[in-house]
Amino acid sequence: MELERKEKRKRLTFKGKVKRVIRTIFRFFYNIYAGIKNAYSSLSKTGKLIAKVWICIAIIILVLLLVIGINKGHTSKYEAFEEKMNEAVIKYYKAEEFYANEKSPIKLRVEELFDLNYLDEKDLPDSSCTGYSIVYSTDDDNTEIKSKSFLNCKKYTTKNYYKN
Repeated sequence: MELERKEKRKRLTFKGKVKRVIRTIFRFFYNIYAGIKNAYSSLSKTGKLIAKVWICIAIIILVLLLVIGINKGHTSKYEAFEEKMNEAVIKYYKAEEFYANEKSPIKLRVEELFDLNYLDEKDLPDSSCTGYSIVYSTDDDNTEIKSKSFLNCKKYTTKNYYKN
C-alpha cells in the first residue's frame, strides 16, 4: 500500500502538483487564521479594541505603500524623459555657445529639441506629451549650467508647468 502511494505521487501531473501546492498554501493560511482567531477570542474587551486599532493601522499602511508603489512606477518613465530633456538642452546650450542668466533664461520646446536632433521622438513616454526646458548659466564664465524641464501629458504633468 505504501509503495503504491509513493508511485502515485511520482506520477502526478503538473496540474496535480499545482493543486497540491495551492492546497498546502491554503492550509498554511487557514492555520494562521485559526490561531489568530483563538488568540483574539481570549482577549479582554480592551485587548480586542487595541487589536482592531492595530489591524486598521496595518491595513492603512499597506494601502499607502501599494498606492505609492503604483504611482511611482507610473511617473518614473515621465521623470526619466524629463532628465533626458535636461541633458539635451544642456548639450544644445553648450553647442550653440549661448549666454543666459537666471533673469533671462532660454526656453526650448521639446519639439525644437526633436527637430534639432537632440532628442528622439520615440523616447517620448506618451504621444500626447508637450513640454519645454529652461536653461541658464549661474556664473559669468558660463560653466555652471542649470536646466529644468516640464512635461504636460494626458496622465502626467510636471509640477509648476505653465502653458505659455
